Amino acid sequence: MVNNRAPHTNISLNTPLQAVAVRVTLHQVITFCSIYIPPGSNLQPTDLDNLNQQLPTPFILMGDFNGHNILWGSQTINDKGKKIESFLLKHDLSLFNNKSPTYLHPATGTYTCIDLIICSPSLLLDCVGRSLMTFTAAITFQSS
Repeated sequence: MVNNRAPHTNISLNTPLQAVAVRVTLHQVITFCSIYIPPGSNLQPTDLDNLNQQLPTPFILMGDFNGHNILWGSQTINDKGKKIESFLLKHDLSLFNNKSPTYLHPATGTYTCIDLIICSPSLLLDCVGRSLMTFTAAITFQSS
């Protein structure tokens, strides 16, 4: 769901991943994609590659990836984290995360870095000195 004041177009995705996307006109036209990868799922690199091909650039891919990697601040690296790192390198994508924790586990009280914001390199350069909230304030994703 996107604020009606922001011109936008929904993007139909053909993927087994839990993802939704929309193309929004802000100061420029940007594709936003929200994704959820469940903790116990077996992430296939080809699924991320396929999603990447379907997202018009520039794009911001954000969500709960449930992948651990020291690249974005985790204390450990898991298989999902390795696959996400390979995806970033393969497609020359940028990571907004600054190694700060993004999730507090309610049962254990431990912090992790499982929520990621990945983008086209041009957007990272454009956002230096700007707040990401400027781009995302008008957007709320809702699955149907």
